[in-house]
Amino acid sequence: MPMIIDWTSLQLWFFKYTEWLYAKFFLWDNIAQITVIIASFFLAILGNSYFRRFIVAQSQNQNLVGSIRKLFETINLFSWAILWVLELGIATLIYKLINWPSQIIDVMALLIIYWILIRAIFSLVKNPLISKLLAMIVFIIVALNVIGWLDPTMQILEKLTFNLGNLKISILSFVKGIISLGCLLWFATVISEILQKRIQKLTTLAPTVQVLIGKLVKVVLVIFAFVFTLSYVGLDLTTLAVFSGAVGVGIGLGLQKLVSNLVSGFILLLDKSIKPGDIIEVGDSFGLISSLGARYVAIRTRRGKEILIPNEDLVTRPVINWSYTDKLLRVEVPFPVAGKSDLHQVIEQAIACAASCSRALRQPKPQCYVIGFGEKYVNLNLQFWINDPHNGVTNVRGEVMLALWDKFREHRISFPFDTGELPGDTAIKSST
Repeated sequence: MPMIIDWTSLQLWFFKYTEWLYAKFFLWDNIAQITVIIASFFLAILGNSYFRRFIVAQSQNQNLVGSIRKLFETINLFSWAILWVLELGIATLIYKLINWPSQIIDVMALLIIYWILIRAIFSLVKNPLISKLLAMIVFIIVALNVIGWLDPTMQILEKLTFNLGNLKISILSFVKGIISLGCLLWFATVISEILQKRIQKLTTLAPTVQVLIGKLVKVVLVIFAFVFTLSYVGLDLTTLAVFSGAVGVGIGLGLQKLVSNLVSGFILLLDKSIKPGDIIEVGDSFGLISSLGARYVAIRTRRGKEILIPNEDLVTRPVINWSYTDKLLRVEVPFPVAGKSDLHQVIEQAIACAASCSRALRQPKPQCYVIGFGEKYVNLNLQFWINDPHNGVTNVRGEVMLALWDKFREHRISFPFDTGELPGDTAIKSST
């Protein structure tokens, strides 16, 4: 994009301030003050570790709590800058006593104080990159205003322009737009998080509805931030129609999967097929849904791993939701016994083993059925119910199987393994 620059005005401004620097700034008094500022900076850096240890020791010895402790923690974050200000303050007092000019030292101390305040305010922004960027931009504006260069700088930036279609935009408008967009996006994030916490306290709303409302609020606030910024810069929103074709092609090609996952995420929230806290099984993945994202669903397995499943897979692939309508789950434990065993006693002891499990429900009652006969063995299936599948299924099945082993050994009930014969296709199967 071609730059339209008034080079004549820039040259006049350059020569004007160059003469001002030589006439007003490059003086022995000013050079001495700059030397003091530089020396105090290095002293602050060298003494920073000792100063921080002193602050920590004082906060611990005094057993500070509440706002006073928070103040000491803030001081610890900007300890080198605070120490630098203190040193400049001492230098200013000395200069006043000997009647030397100290205006540069005073301005530098004021700028450092502004920097500490600005960084403390923007530290509330969670994104460290955005926080530092906004703090730097605001500090530059404040510094230019303090030293009296803000108006000339704004005039220069106003003259530097570039063309966007038929629209001419100045660098000053662009910078204002970046600042306003950053502030509005931060404001939108803070407001959406506050509203999300309020919505989560509304027990009358389903979890999926809470997530959906929170995401819609955030999307609306972000769109408002962009629209307001474009209007503030002076961009006619109707000109955005020129880019609609290119955006459509981009979505159709490069952003196809991303858009598909975003749309699938809203579908999952609307149809309420899954929600945080459900236990689902997708392919080889099994676990508890910990969060619903705009692009993926996070499930936590029993091994503590977080598996991120794209929303599109949950819409297009078969999903087993173990807690869709309720969390009741029937656990089956197939097992064989020797053909000579008393089946009535086997069924009685098997039901007793299931009932002895702390996680097995008393209602519905455990049941045990004969499901097949072999040449020298009989196959049975023990069934019982649990209402906490998120705590694992394999572990409760293993607990009941171990109880069967101990109980059958105690009552001399034989397994076909004792004869070296296995039931073949009716061997015990374990899932999940």
